[in-house]
Amino acid sequence: MEAKNTKARITKSGRKWDKRVSRKFYGYLCRQIEIAASLCGEIREDAVRECVDFYIDSGLVICKINVSEKMVFTLLQPQIDKAIIRSLRARMAAVRRSEAKKAATEEESDTMAVDVVSADASTESLVKPDAATETAPDAEQTAIQTATSRGEKRARRREAAQARRLLKHRKRLERRNRDQSCVESDIP
Repeated sequence: MEAKNTKARITKSGRKWDKRVSRKFYGYLCRQIEIAASLCGEIREDAVRECVDFYIDSGLVICKINVSEKMVFTLLQPQIDKAIIRSLRARMAAVRRSEAKKAATEEESDTMAVDVVSADASTESLVKPDAATETAPDAEQTAIQTATSRGEKRARRREAAQARRLLKHRKRLERRNRDQSCVESDIP
């Protein structure tokens, strides 16, 4: 099975995407700025876009813009912050997936090596019957350990998900109780 896209993603201008937000979100921001600029003559689209680009790249707000443009930027700023965090999480997840994939391919190559060893052992069994009986259980043991480790990993993930759900449930109950006590204390 081949990788779908092994080359780096290139933008229309021929450069790799280097912003801390996704292309889709950046397109959304540009559309929002265009709409705001079309509705108000005071808003310069290029100035707001430059301010947004600078904020995405550096995290700082240093732009010379007027009040209307600053209002547009201020409305977009929380969305940009959320998108940066979302993209960071997505990149971290991609790194974890690639590491897991590398580990799986290494594990697969190890099992292939075991298969080669067991194939060599079976050819040796024609010469020595005792050699096949010694290496075949080792290969079976390795296969059982791999299956067990997968099952254990699945069980650990399931337990972690259940713990997250339980924590979320407890927080929700605490919030309800807190809100309910605030309402009761407001009643004279």
